[in-house]
Amino acid sequence: MFDTGSSDFWAHYSNCTSCANHTKFNEGLSETFKYIGNCFICDGGTLTLGDIDTTEFTGNLNYYNVATLNVTYKYWMTEMFDNVSINSNKLSKFDNITQRKAIFVTGSSMIMTSETLAFITSLMDLIKMMMAFIMCPVT
Repeated sequence: MFDTGSSDFWAHYSNCTSCANHTKFNEGLSETFKYIGNCFICDGGTLTLGDIDTTEFTGNLNYYNVATLNVTYKYWMTEMFDNVSINSNKLSKFDNITQRKAIFVTGSSMIMTSETLAFITSLMDLIKMMMAFIMCPVT
């Protein structure tokens, strides 16, 4: 999952010593990478504001822990059914799965659904995903 609505983009760097289990960004393979030499520290956190517009959304929307391989995050999540759509595009397909969940990342254009775990293995795949409406599977 990549939050394309953020002001900062994070990727594992090739010299990271604690990133052994992750695909790393190798600037030597990039024709456009430019090191600018600026380092910074950013403390993370969660801030939740707002309410649900019941004229646009009905149903349950809850704040859940979503675990990845190494970290647990919190996201807004709801159940999806076959009648859920955005601009006439259905978010779920008809099958025998009755409890499909959708995670909403409000800082970006992403809506993630749980079908299969996808791994991004190349920078080109990443660029293609960032330039398109992203539907990225999670578990």
